[in-house]
Amino acid sequence: MKITQLSLIVAALITTQVYAEDTLQEIVVTTTNKTPQSINETTSDITVITSEDIQEHGYQTVAEAISHVPGITMTSNGGLGQPVSLFVRGEDAGKVLVLLDGMRLNDPSTPDGRATLAHLTTDNIERIEIVKGGMSSIWGGNASAGVINIITKGAKKGLHTHVQVGYGSHHTKKASLHAAYDNGALSGVLNASRLKTDGFSALLPRDAEADGYTNTSYNLKLGYRFDPHNRFGLYYNQIDYDVEYDSAFPAPNPDDALSKSTGKQKNYKADYNFQYDDYSMNLSASKGDFHREYSYGTFDVAIKEYTMLNSLKYTDGKVIAGLDYKDIDDGSDGAFVNKAVYLSNLYHINDSTLLESNLRYDDFDKFDNKTTYKIGLKHQHDFLKGFTTSAN
Repeated sequence: MKITQLSLIVAALITTQVYAEDTLQEIVVTTTNKTPQSINETTSDITVITSEDIQEHGYQTVAEAISHVPGITMTSNGGLGQPVSLFVRGEDAGKVLVLLDGMRLNDPSTPDGRATLAHLTTDNIERIEIVKGGMSSIWGGNASAGVINIITKGAKKGLHTHVQVGYGSHHTKKASLHAAYDNGALSGVLNASRLKTDGFSALLPRDAEADGYTNTSYNLKLGYRFDPHNRFGLYYNQIDYDVEYDSAFPAPNPDDALSKSTGKQKNYKADYNFQYDDYSMNLSASKGDFHREYSYGTFDVAIKEYTMLNSLKYTDGKVIAGLDYKDIDDGSDGAFVNKAVYLSNLYHINDSTLLESNLRYDDFDKFDNKTTYKIGLKHQHDFLKGFTTSAN
């Protein structure tokens, strides 16, 4: 589905070659060990989709953007808003952790605990970090196949506003508002968007009842820097959607106007960052509320999560230690509490070889406790600049 967009403010974009060695040094990622670092400072298989990539290819949803990444397979039941199935190296979506500005988007009320990627639009995304391969030793059980970390755009100095409208096939209409402000101490970004389409039916004939979709999303990010060492942040994200779909059951009529779903997902987070010389600390508290409603039932679940992360750089590397506390409440016997402690170490054996080791212990109140670990080795070869080999 193609949408022609009319921008009220036109910005010049500078396209860069992300595979160049100099550019790789500049790409900073946070997914592999929860702290900022160069993309070269990890043994994990990581791909970064930038806002320039999204703009260039015209991706409308996160699912559409990541479907083009090697090692990822994506299937869809139809057009915009229809369920999508994600596979990372053959593993299903329930084993892939999806984050938005550090807030968990995986919905425990779904059959396998997956995130509903079909409702994530690309309006305010700065980059998407995709780690393929087991990351449970840092992030826990939901990340046994990988992590998708979505980072929204930050504010630039001064006041900036941007309005965008678009119209496309199947009577698809889209409008978005972006406002950002930064005076050096106080910063804030607000993004609001609404997408509505008549859609189409995935069933034949082509004149069958269309499956419409409406998505209204809000994203707010506020920050205050007290001094060079202390910063406080607030984050909020909300997605409201209504979607029609074709029933999986052939009788009486899978292509009806009664198969509908509505949902609301709200995520909140507050965090505090302290940094002094080579030491940094992050404290965060977050909550996720998930609501899904169908003709056959309603699903509600809430997640509360508290984390503490400490990082210390030393001469040849960096050591990271963290604590996690997660409380999942679905109003039934499925509720549980997960407490975890983890340790990560990056060590430069020499200028060309990096050793990465992670260890995590998870304590569950209703399941067996679990210890996970990871050891990775990465070597940069001198005979070809930018060529590396790694094993995990």
